[in-house]
Amino acid sequence: MEKNNARDTARVFIKTAKKYFNNKIDGITLYSVTDEPYKMFSIKFCVYNFYVVILNYERGHFGCAISYGDDAI
Repeated sequence: MEKNNARDTARVFIKTAKKYFNNKIDGITLYSVTDEPYKMFSIKFCVYNFYVVILNYERGHFGCAISYGDDAI
């Protein structure tokens, strides 16, 4: 079985989020994608046309925060 690269893993997450949230999610941006020295990426999106969420994936772990200007909550 072949492991997914960072971009493929991010695409799976984005597809699942779109399916789950339907029309309540938009403005999805994928950035900081890398496979070396380890797989990591960040996704920024807007939920319910109000909350800006930043999700990070690194070394098999997810973390996320609600963005509030230059800060994250």
